[in-house]
Amino acid sequence: KLCDRSDCFLFVTTTTSTAHALLVKRFGHCVRIWIGYFPFDFYFFITNALCRVRPDLIVLFESELWPELLHCARANKIPVWLANARHSDKTMSRFSRFPWIARWLYACVAKAMFVSAKQANDLASLSIVANSAKVLGQLKLDVSLPV
Repeated sequence: KLCDRSDCFLFVTTTTSTAHALLVKRFGHCVRIWIGYFPFDFYFFITNALCRVRPDLIVLFESELWPELLHCARANKIPVWLANARHSDKTMSRFSRFPWIARWLYACVAKAMFVSAKQANDLASLSIVANSAKVLGQLKLDVSLPV
């Protein structure tokens, strides 16, 4: 269980009050899991958050590739992993029109774990190579975490 681990602290953020309430309900009793809101993706807010939390690793989910966070993490040599990586058709269309943006975003990601081979292949078809890319499936559905 995450709550029982004595070798790490987790700072879990969300952008919605619904998800925040769910996190507090599930993990609010755990002293090693801190729950908060993700800061606005502007330099001042991101650098302030990174200075306060001082993470050893940042794990983002799905398609949450925040440019300023990625830039600051890279500048501070904090590895970023993208779990449950997936992109909508709309995002892939934008990536196909502006592949240099996607290349820059994924260059800041140390490890990408995709929900499907199709998602990984769609990026590869645009010559966007995700570092340490793996296909792990849909973690929301495929992995059971004891809570």
